[in-house]
Amino acid sequence: MIDDNIKKDNFKRLSSSRLVNAHKQLKLLGNLSKKSQYEYSTREANAIVVGLLNSVKTLGDKFKVEVVQEVTTEKEVPLGQSPDGIPSQGWSDVKWAFEMLNRGEIDEAKTMLHRALVSREGGS
Repeated sequence: MIDDNIKKDNFKRLSSSRLVNAHKQLKLLGNLSKKSQYEYSTREANAIVVGLLNSVKTLGDKFKVEVVQEVTTEKEVPLGQSPDGIPSQGWSDVKWAFEMLNRGEIDEAKTMLHRALVSREGGS
């Protein structure tokens, strides 16, 4: 029978190295999100994330740890809209507003956010 101290040492050693490897692999998967380098659909991206969340839930079950993140599948998004229901033009305005905020151009960002909200509400 293996000594308890040996089991603890083995767990620490293996879990540490395996966790480092898992983080590296997750980072590599995250690199695939760069639209300038790769082309993928929302469905494909969702499949990666949902698959990983399901794996984490299974891991939690094995360790008898409750995983509080609810795993959901992709919700259907009407063509021409973002997942939040913002029309494509409105979503472009939100992304542009974010860029303007990063540049410190607050008034321009406010204008773009207002346009995005108006487009979501169906106004003009």
